[in-house]
Amino acid sequence: MIFKFHNKVRKDVLKGVLSDQPKARKMPKLKWNELLAEKAKDHVKKCILDSGNLGDLYVGKFDSVGQTVAEHTTIQNILDTWLEEKNDYNFEKNTCEEECGNYKQIVWANTTDIGCASNKCGNRYMVVCNYAPGADDERPYEKDS
Repeated sequence: MIFKFHNKVRKDVLKGVLSDQPKARKMPKLKWNELLAEKAKDHVKKCILDSGNLGDLYVGKFDSVGQTVAEHTTIQNILDTWLEEKNDYNFEKNTCEEECGNYKQIVWANTTDIGCASNKCGNRYMVVCNYAPGADDERPYEKDS
């Protein structure tokens, strides 16, 4: 569910059908990475809602690893919240009105690998996704002309 969500959003950006966001010139499909998933599992089993030390996430061939962390009453609510962040992102200015870092990471065109995990923490669910390479402060993708 979580992995499919990411590739669907990326495909929608590539096709130019994601509302309020420009079409991407390229947006590769993400590959599942078991090492990134193991790091995500280690995180969610603690039920701690923070990114921790991202330096501990560097695995294998990647120079950087990004992370999204959230909790909500359902996993679907987490995914919806991440996607709704697109409404706070201005692509032309590359600015966020409020929170949009999770959305930018999901559609970061240079990201090739992902590993996620979820856990029930009390009466809420927690989801952690690790991405490689991770996003930075630039625009997440090149706009198609």
